[in-house]
Amino acid sequence: VYFGSWDTFLYAVDAQTGKLKWKFETGKQPDIHLLEGMQASPACAEGMVYCGSRDGHFYALDAINGKMVWKYAADNSWVLTTAAIKNGVVYFGTSDTYLFLGFDAKTGKERIRYKTNGYVYSSPALAGNTAYFGDFTGNLCAVDINSGKLTGKFETSGRLRNAGKLLDSAGNINFS
Repeated sequence: VYFGSWDTFLYAVDAQTGKLKWKFETGKQPDIHLLEGMQASPACAEGMVYCGSRDGHFYALDAINGKMVWKYAADNSWVLTTAAIKNGVVYFGTSDTYLFLGFDAKTGKERIRYKTNGYVYSSPALAGNTAYFGDFTGNLCAVDINSGKLTGKFETSGRLRNAGKLLDSAGNINFS
């Protein structure tokens, strides 16, 4: 069983015995220590464990020993989404950088990048060649996972009702 914790560790526990197999410590953010840790659920595939963290990184670990294979630095942007994996690519979103990303699951090489207009706190759902996820502005985005291009967008009623008050003319979050 793999799970993350607010203590900044990702744990691997034997499901039958309850014995700790390994733990991996993510980074700490001393200025905001109450907000550090792991919020996303790990995703597992082909001997790897993938998980984002509030330390501004996404990690790919060996499922057997917990050693880091690769990591992505998200410019101090939280990675709160649970990753989705398909055909050797791992997909996830970031908060402050507003990104939906796809990386080669084994090497960590970036495969796709799509920038939304708001935080991506929504875990992607994959169907066919499309990833569906929401952004903080109230859009449900449909992105082609081969090209990284937007193929459709659905605006929620909350977005339609509040966009004029909360978003600038380009559709970005307006904090002023």
